[in-house]
Amino acid sequence: MGDKFDLKKALGLGSLPEIYLEDYGSDLLEEYINTYLREEIMVEALVRNIASFSHFLNLAASISWQELNYTKLASDSEIPKETLRRYLDILSETLIIKKIPGYTHIHSSRKAVQKEKFLFFDLGVRNGILKIQKNRMTNDQFGPLFEQWIVLQVIIFNSYYKKNWSLFYYRDDKKTEIDLIIETSKGIYAIEIKWSEKYRSQWLEPLQVFRSLHKKKVNLIIVYRGTHQLEEDGIRALPFEKFLMEISTIL
Repeated sequence: MGDKFDLKKALGLGSLPEIYLEDYGSDLLEEYINTYLREEIMVEALVRNIASFSHFLNLAASISWQELNYTKLASDSEIPKETLRRYLDILSETLIIKKIPGYTHIHSSRKAVQKEKFLFFDLGVRNGILKIQKNRMTNDQFGPLFEQWIVLQVIIFNSYYKKNWSLFYYRDDKKTEIDLIIETSKGIYAIEIKWSEKYRSQWLEPLQVFRSLHKKKVNLIIVYRGTHQLEEDGIRALPFEKFLMEISTIL
């Protein structure tokens, strides 16, 4: 997009070309969601309960990039577990969402979470379902959206260039969490994603813990909105633009 790129706009309205570039983009996004997601997918998937599927879409958008707990979701939404699984499979098969499994290849007494996460292929679609694409986002909202956006860029790059990387997230029973784990032919990369423009040393701790749990060498990276490239304790902190522009050489 060059000079037309605005990060906050991309996090709120998404990056579908016409929706992002045109003044009527927000209205077009609403039409896309109502016509394609809420109508065509339901018809193609032979969804019998339209109200249930529509309710599910709102639920899915609200829990994007959270661990999937079907029992809790079924209880909260009053939609049976097997129906929830089928609906999520429909979104996955139609490429609306991408599922990311938990990383479990550690050698430790810690118990790694195996539950899946998922995220929508475009943040504008996710926000449009929730009808918040026109809102002014707060920093508390931008943080999780920025994390999802970076993960989406990696997914897209991996798919487009046929890298065959395996993508995971990590969390264990001691509450150590890593936003993104990437297994490539060159090695394993653990990546923390931060909305802040100012580097903080406390970001290192989960990466240091993860490194100690792995027998193989792990490359540790922090991606943030700052402008300086830093390194501390063998962990690189990279501005997000540099990470994305040079991803093929960094990973």
